[in-house]
Amino acid sequence: MSKQPIDDDGESPATPQEPTSLFGYVTSGAWKLATGAPRFAIDLAHKGISEAEKRALNSLRRRMDAVADDPSEHDDDDAPHARPMSHGARGEPAAASGSGAGGPPAPRVSASALLARLLEDSAEQTVESAQERLNLRLIRQLVPDEARILAALADGHSAALVHLGAGPRVGPASQRWLENLSPVGRECGARLLDQTPNYIRHLRDLGLLESGEEDKSLHLKYQLIEADTQVRKACAEIEKSGMRPKFFRRTIRISEAGLALWKACEGTGNQSW
Repeated sequence: MSKQPIDDDGESPATPQEPTSLFGYVTSGAWKLATGAPRFAIDLAHKGISEAEKRALNSLRRRMDAVADDPSEHDDDDAPHARPMSHGARGEPAAASGSGAGGPPAPRVSASALLARLLEDSAEQTVESAQERLNLRLIRQLVPDEARILAALADGHSAALVHLGAGPRVGPASQRWLENLSPVGRECGARLLDQTPNYIRHLRDLGLLESGEEDKSLHLKYQLIEADTQVRKACAEIEKSGMRPKFFRRTIRISEAGLALWKACEGTGNQSW
């Protein structure tokens, strides 16, 4: 909708003529509210009109002021269900869509309302529905590469995991230099191989993967991790700083929670990945 020019006194040239009756004042005030002038009734209250009309206009003014000061009418980017504002061809914000064209914007959902809704749902939910809600929350926090790692470990086997630490020439390592190094990303076909340590850390934070002790049968894979070009560069940096690199060999596997999630989603029956 194109913007109309505004006169010097702030009034739109399309404003209707001054009304001469109570009905005219009320309808004129309502029209002003729809066009963005909620305090128009204040000006009318100063005109020479009857006491009955003053009372009616004062009531209308209070109602319009309440609408103008209602925080729910204001934009709030942090609202849980806020939607991005669309723009017209010239970059002007488009009118908020309601039940029809030009309708009122959708009401903002408050945090207290969401909490009340959750508490209400908690009284009615079953064990199955609660588990499904939890599964949905976990799945929505994953990216595709993380889903592939989870799928690769869903059969319960352990993958090699290495942390690189640094410490003094004599004594235990006191710093973590690199962590969550594993070939599982390459083995499952993850696209961003350099993000494998971050993927593993995130899956562990979610409780879907867990770390275990060193597996001697994975000796060759441990050696391949430690011989990686980037790992060797990190070792050189540690030694250059006067410290000694130290490798910590571990394993990574799916946790009970991760296996329950996988089975609940029937992932074992879908090997299209």
